[in-house]
Amino acid sequence: MVNLYLNENFNKADCKIIIFDFDETLYYAPNIRQHSINYQKSAITTLTNKTEEEAEKLMKQYGYTLENKNAEAFGNSIQYFGISPDDWDKFKKEHLFLVPKEEIQIVPNEIFKALSKKYKLYIVSRDFFENIGVKANLYGIDLSNFDEIICPKAEDNYFTPKSKTPYYEMILKKNNCKPNNVIVIGDRYKVDILPIEEIGGSGIQIQTTEELAHTLKTQFL
Repeated sequence: MVNLYLNENFNKADCKIIIFDFDETLYYAPNIRQHSINYQKSAITTLTNKTEEEAEKLMKQYGYTLENKNAEAFGNSIQYFGISPDDWDKFKKEHLFLVPKEEIQIVPNEIFKALSKKYKLYIVSRDFFENIGVKANLYGIDLSNFDEIICPKAEDNYFTPKSKTPYYEMILKKNNCKPNNVIVIGDRYKVDILPIEEIGGSGIQIQTTEELAHTLKTQFL
């Protein structure tokens, strides 16, 4: 289901920039949520002395379940599981979150190519730049259609902000734009949409690449 979170000042005619989340937005698999839950549980059992049963109980307590897709970003809650930020970052670097290629669905690259002629396109992610490149290459996502990918990088010591707000503000400043000139599209409200709402912007929450493709073709092309 597509959910619109449009500021009263948003006018599509004034939109100059579309910002996309990456994971679970630009690619999708029917059981991707299960893959994500398994990855988080693996991090807990690997980085702590907790059993799978204990990890599952804690994950349920803090909302990291198959049914709850609006949970806080896992990286913002690691302290509840006894995981340090350094250990979490190290785990992500050493254990890349990958969904098997044969399960993946993506939006046709031609849609983003057409969009790029009308809008500036950005990817804003809390995953590492190097990981995004690996996934895009594996899944067939053409990153050349995007003006810039904004995310943690090796030279920044993989620092991951707790919110995407600084990234969104960076894009606004760089393009001399106001929040109503930008729209964010992502799969998670708290992680992707709420940070742009907090600075006066708008967002669209999608759940599948089919919904994303339909939204882009009917609303922006």
